Amino acid sequence: MIRHMSFILCSLILMVSTVYASNSAGEAGRWTPFEFGTLDLVEPGEPIQIFGTDASVYGLRFSIFHARSKNIVGIDFGPIGYNKVENDMTGLQVGAGVNHVGGRMRGVQIGLINYTETLKGLQIGAVNIVRNAGKVPVLPIIYGSF
Repeated sequence: MIRHMSFILCSLILMVSTVYASNSAGEAGRWTPFEFGTLDLVEPGEPIQIFGTDASVYGLRFSIFHARSKNIVGIDFGPIGYNKVENDMTGLQVGAGVNHVGGRMRGVQIGLINYTETLKGLQIGAVNIVRNAGKVPVLPIIYGSF
């Protein structure tokens, strides 16, 4: 019974994701509640993703090796690899490799290397970089700005 309910719930989420992404295709502000990305072996600079790199994610993005989205509000989980958000991230970004936010990070980044332009929150990792932080843009272990 629980397996059937889980299957129905997952199917419903996937259908809703597809409807939202397809309804907003071609419009500014295209978004989806779920995204999955992985490395493209033919063209490594471009990840393979369900809804593409030009969509924002309001929910969960899961990636293996590589993913890129415009904005994320929610959770970005990439256990291995390079997780990139081109503009702003609000929420939790977790990855064993590199977490890169090209704009403003509001929340928590946990990874080996964490990078953002501006930070309102916390970075936990071996190398933490906040480009517009002033006198101390790089710190090991933990970096906080509130």
